[in-house]
Amino acid sequence: KSRHAYTFHVIDGNADYPKENWLQRPNLPLRGFI
Repeated sequence: KSRHAYTFHVIDGNADYPKENWLQRPNLPLRGFI
Protein backbone atom coordinates (compact mmCIF):
# COMPACT_ATOMS: atom_id res chain seq x y z
CA LYS A 1 0.00 0.00 0.00
CA SER A 2 1.47 3.37 -0.99
CA ARG A 3 1.70 6.37 1.33
CA HIS A 4 1.91 10.10 0.67
CA ALA A 5 4.82 12.19 1.94
CA TYR A 6 4.49 15.92 2.56
CA THR A 7 7.07 18.59 3.36
CA PHE A 8 6.30 21.83 5.16
CA HIS A 9 8.85 24.66 4.94
CA VAL A 10 8.73 27.47 7.48
CA ILE A 11 10.83 30.58 6.93
CA ASP A 12 11.13 33.97 8.60
CA GLY A 13 9.69 36.62 6.30
CA ASN A 14 11.88 39.32 7.89
CA ALA A 15 15.16 37.45 7.42
CA ASP A 16 17.60 38.17 4.59
CA TYR A 17 18.44 35.00 2.69
CA PRO A 18 21.23 34.58 0.09
CA LYS A 19 20.09 35.27 -3.48
CA GLU A 20 21.20 31.76 -4.56
CA ASN A 21 18.84 30.17 -2.03
CA TRP A 22 16.63 27.67 -3.88
CA LEU A 23 13.49 28.96 -2.11
CA GLN A 24 13.81 32.33 -3.90
CA ARG A 25 12.61 31.56 -7.40
CA PRO A 26 11.44 34.51 -9.54
CA ASN A 27 8.86 32.38 -11.36
CA LEU A 28 7.34 31.17 -8.07
CA PRO A 29 7.83 33.83 -5.36
CA LEU A 30 7.29 33.12 -1.68
CA ARG A 31 4.05 34.29 -0.12
CA GLY A 32 2.43 34.09 3.27
CA PHE A 33 -0.48 31.86 4.13
CA ILE A 34 -1.86 33.73 7.15
